[in-house]
Amino acid sequence: MAGNGYPVILLHGTGAGSVTWYPSISILSKYFQVIAPDIVGYGESDKPNNVPYNRPYFAKWLKGFMEKLKISKANLVGFSQGGAIALQFVMDNPNMVNKLVLVNAAGLGAKVSF
Repeated sequence: MAGNGYPVILLHGTGAGSVTWYPSISILSKYFQVIAPDIVGYGESDKPNNVPYNRPYFAKWLKGFMEKLKISKANLVGFSQGGAIALQFVMDNPNMVNKLVLVNAAGLGAKVSF
């Protein structure tokens, strides 16, 4: 966690951890309160057994994480699997997201139409 201002939560992709975001935190923290957690099961976080490790599970984890930090609304930035988690989260909790940024996000399918 770094900086002050409106909260921005950075969600990393599969096989990584919050270290993915380390190069970006310094510049973003000049304008925002930046939070880059290790998503449960990755990086330095707990790795519980007998949980589904799917988008609904991760979205529920993110909601609990935000509630624990007393963040009622945030900007979300999701990379790869973090993007899929962010998409699920905003569908489940639209009032808790101000802006959504997807970076090479999973969960969109092979073809995207505009």
